[in-house]
Parts: sequence; C-alpha cells; structure tokens
Amino acid sequence: MVDKPLWSPKIITISDFFNEIDPTPVCDNITLLFKLHASYCQIIQNNISIDDFLPLGEMLLSDFNDIDNYMVNPKELFANLAAIKRLEVDYSHLSEAQIEAIRSFWSSFDPQKLSEQQSGFLNVWEKLYELYEHFRQELQQQKEAYNGMLIMRIAEKARSGRSIDIPYKKVVFSGFNALNKCEKIVFNYLKTQNKANFFWDYPQDILREKLDPTNHALKVVHEGGLFIKANIYDYPSPDNWEQPFDNTSPDISISAASNNLVQAQVVYNFLDDISRDMSDAEVSPENFDEEELLKHNADKIALKTAVILADEQQLFPVLTSIPVQYSKINITLGYPLKSTPAYSLVENLLVMQRSTRKTKNGKTWFYHRDVLALLRHQYMQTIMGDKAQELIHQLIEYNNPFIEGSILSGSPQTAAIFKKIETTSELTGYLNELLIMIYRQLQTKGAAEKDQSENIEEDEATDDSAKGNVKALEMEFVYYLYTTIKRLSDILSKLPQQPNTLTWQSLFRKLAASQSVPFNGEPLRGLQLMGLLETRVLDFENLIIIGMNEGVFPKTSPPNSFIPFNLRKGFDLPVIDNQDAIFAYYFYRLIHRAKRIKLVYTTTKTATEEGEMSRFLQQLFYEYPGNLRIETPLQKVNVPREPEIFASKTEAVMEKLKKYREPGNSSLSPSALS
Repeated sequence: MVDKPLWSPKIITISDFFNEIDPTPVCDNITLLFKLHASYCQIIQNNISIDDFLPLGEMLLSDFNDIDNYMVNPKELFANLAAIKRLEVDYSHLSEAQIEAIRSFWSSFDPQKLSEQQSGFLNVWEKLYELYEHFRQELQQQKEAYNGMLIMRIAEKARSGRSIDIPYKKVVFSGFNALNKCEKIVFNYLKTQNKANFFWDYPQDILREKLDPTNHALKVVHEGGLFIKANIYDYPSPDNWEQPFDNTSPDISISAASNNLVQAQVVYNFLDDISRDMSDAEVSPENFDEEELLKHNADKIALKTAVILADEQQLFPVLTSIPVQYSKINITLGYPLKSTPAYSLVENLLVMQRSTRKTKNGKTWFYHRDVLALLRHQYMQTIMGDKAQELIHQLIEYNNPFIEGSILSGSPQTAAIFKKIETTSELTGYLNELLIMIYRQLQTKGAAEKDQSENIEEDEATDDSAKGNVKALEMEFVYYLYTTIKRLSDILSKLPQQPNTLTWQSLFRKLAASQSVPFNGEPLRGLQLMGLLETRVLDFENLIIIGMNEGVFPKTSPPNSFIPFNLRKGFDLPVIDNQDAIFAYYFYRLIHRAKRIKLVYTTTKTATEEGEMSRFLQQLFYEYPGNLRIETPLQKVNVPREPEIFASKTEAVMEKLKKYREPGNSSLSPSALS
C-alpha cells in the first residue's frame, strides 16, 4: 500500500483499449445487419426482405465475429461447412437396396434430384466465404468495422512484428479469464515489449494443488479452472505479487423457494437480517431508535453486499422487496427490452393500428378489444389518469365491436393516441411522440411523489426508495426504446425504398427481441443489484444469488451459429463447454471471498426451468461439507378479515324496507336488495 497521495490510473475495458489503438468506428448491431443484408442480396443474388433476413443476419454476424476473434482461416472453414451441407443432401453413397428401403417409407424420395429449396441453401453455404469478404471490404471502404474485425486487424499487426502504437507506458490487465486468440497475440506482444503486467483473480479451490510455476502438469479440479491455468503460466504475475487467497470457510445456506415471489421474499429476509445482526462497537444503540439503527447498519453494509440475479426478469419483484432501510440501491445489469412495460405499450399500439380502418367518408374505426387492451395498460393510466378508467366503462356500455374515432378523441392526449397511421415516417413520429409524453409524465409524477414523501410522517411512509428506483427504471426503459426507434428510423431513411408499416413492425419486433437495456450504476454507493457478468473482479462479504436453477444457471442454450459443433471444435472456436466453464469460473470466483452466502432456486417446473437446483449447488455439498444449510422458506399468506356489514336504521332505510312489505311490490330477498 502507498503512503502518499497519487494519481489514479485510467481504468478502461478491453474493448475501449483496442479502440484507443485503432480508432476505427465500430458500428452498432442494427447498422451492421442492414449493411450485411445489402452484401447478402448482392452476393447470394437473393432479394430476401430485411425482416426475413434478420434471424439469418444475426447468426452470420455472430459467426463472422467469432472467426475474426479466434483468427480462423475463413476460406478453409466455409469450404468445410459447404462440404458438410453437400453431404447432407448427397445420396450417391446409397446402394439401390438402401434407396428402395427409404422409398418404402418416403415415396417422394429421389436421390437424383435436389429440391429448389435445397439448391438455394447449398448456394448460400458455397458463397459464405465470398459474402464474408465482400462484407468486410464494404466496411473497410466506409472506414468502419465490427468488433472482431477491429481486434483481428490489431492482432495481425502484432503477429507480423510491426509496431503497435500503445498510448501508455504500462498496461495492467486484471481479472481476465477466457481469452480469445486475438487477445492472446496482443498480450504476447505487450509482454515481449515489457509494457504489460498481468493479475489473475481465482480461488485456489479450482486448482488441485498449490501453484508451482515449474509444474505444467497441474491438474484442474473442475470446469472453473479450464482457462485460468493456461493464463497463469502464459502470462505470470510480477514476482513480488502474492495472490490474496482467503482460507476461511463461508457460511452458505441454500433455499428452495416455491415460486419467484417467494424468492423475492427470501431477498427481503436476508437483507433485513444482516442489517439487524450487524454489531458495531462504535455505535451505542441508546443513541439511536430502532429505525435509525437499522438505516445506519444498512448504509454501512450496503457496499459489502450484493443481490445477484441469475435471471434478469426478476428485477422488478426483487427491487420492490428490498427493505426500506436500504436508502440507496445501485443497479448494474442488462434487462430484456421485450420484457419492459414501455415495449408492451408500443406492442399494444402496433396491434391497434393494424386493426384500425378508415372509411371513404373519412371516419376512423378502432376494434374495441385492441382499444380496451391499450386503455388498461399502466402507462395509459399515467397519461390519462382517471379518464382512462372512465373511457373503459363508457366503451363497455357502448358494447359495439368497432368504435368510431370521435368517441375516443375527447382530449389532446387521446387525439394523439387514437388516430390512423398511414406511412412508416408517420408511425415512427407517432410512437416517439407518445414515448416522450410518457417520459415527461413519469418525470412529473416522480417529482410529485418525492415532494409528497417529504411531507408525510416516517412511520406512515411506504418504501419510497423502491418506488423511486422503479420509476427511474421505467424512465430508462422509455428512453432506451425511444432511441432504438429513432436509430431504426435513421437507418431506414437512408434506404432507396422505404418499407411499408407492416414490414417496419416486423423489423422492429425482431430487433427488439435481441436488445437489452443496459444499466450502468455507480459501484461506490449503495446496495449492489447485479447480473452475474457484472460481478467480475468484484468481491462482497454478503451475497444472495437468486434463480440458481438448472437450465438457468448456467444457461443451456447452444451458440447462435451456423457452424456445427464438430467444426467449431476442430477450428478452436468457442463451444457450449466453454460457456459452462466460464459460468463456473464466475460463480466460484464470486463466492470464494464472501463470508455469508444465500443461494436460492425455485421448485416450480416451468417451460424454461426444470424446478431443480443448479448442478453448481450440488457440487457445493462436496466442496464445502459441513458448511451448508438447507432451508425451506415459508410463504407469508395474509388472509384479510371480512369487513363487517352494517347499516344504520335511519328513517330513509326503514322507509325502503317498508316498501318491500307492501302488497304489489317485490318481496324482500337478497336478490331484490342487490
């Protein structure tokens, strides 16, 4: 440790570091997809629409990026891929007897003919290398790049022995794990130039024996050490560096929650318990009341505590379950755009526009179900207030499948919403206008709630910090969606032919499906609420990880790729095994310095979850014997008391009851009263 003030070094990501070496602009994914589509149509000679091309384009971009990051020979790889695809439709190796046997089950089978679709697919595989080269050349001419292309250019320069202009005297690389080939080449270059130091963060438990630089036969215990072993030997830390291992055994408990709401309840209990259990010798409880003491404790332990979401979809339930004493919450993760309230509103608007009709006399008609679905959206309540509910009741009483526009456009807000959109430019303007309106309303409402919370008694206050965080998140969702639509609009405006509104909608939906809203918080303040990837290089004393289900942690989805497993393995491209090893490293690195750990999984089987604990939890029983506790949280069920039904016997009430006893009137009964 230094004993005098000094300037803090610049801290950047590896991507930013490469951008400083080569400042060529890296295009965003949306722009790259449109540029790749143009190359595809030119090389494959297939006028596929952009919305049909999107899934194909995303896979191609991912493969091109991997090819460059791992410096694979693209010509050889694509030649092998084309050969595999030819074999899949080539039946020349079959004997006549085998052909007849297949025909007995498949009458249309003819090994001499390829269908038009099969021929088209073969044409794509055989021209992938040409497409790859054309796409890269187009980007190079426009002085642009994608991430893998930029990094490979730097790595090729380093490998050839040419000088690389590094804007620093010394570079320190810290906390890396799975390195691609380009990164290794650049690391080797900087190591030989004596311009780099390397520091590795890993638990000793993932290696079988104590590190010995002379022992290259060191065995790895499990998948978490798959990459780190090679890194330690290839890029050793300085001789005077001693790896800070922590040999203390953490207190680990595993909770099996019945559903996601119970998981959120476990988060509340964990955070509340650690704020109550904390002992502080410097603080005398007599000087604080209970609430002040809890807040004091929570503020002190917040920076040492993290809530980790294996599934980002649990953000909102968890956020609203954080105890009130945690006044500052820092969120750092990526949230799926399609799961946001802002996206669901835009989806409702698009569905309504699709069913809207304009007659020859100029009247606009809306389908009642689409209108009601829109009015019931939470943001319509934000824009219209009580008027939204009044309009819902009015339309239900109206009881007509189609609603004339004049009935809906009674205010400036509804007039802006309920109108027929004809062109793509009108559609983007329409959506962005409404998103701006919602953003401003959320902003105003948030400010009003803050002012109100300052004027109410502390014991009557609800969880204002949670409400404020939810409001801030919603504003971020609206803003991100606004910028996504605007960026899409800017790209489409440069095309020679504008797509129609239906094509725009299809394109927007497919793009939104792959987008995540990034939250980059302030790591030096408040309780940390993070995704697993955001925990890299960070240590916490108190940890709670929720969503620890098999199939979720680690994720089991295969790479989004056209390149089959055997080819990826043969050309040293990343495969599903690498993904499992990376998750294992993140998990074991995260828990090895923690003191108090709570791991939660759900027992309910769903379409995406098996309802069983992750295999990483199963491994802990062998790696931390005697330190593990199994807990079954009880869900709190609040049964409301039935309100007492009571009516005062006033003169008016008695007069009404008397009428039921008079001849000729309905007799007194429950149905008559209701």
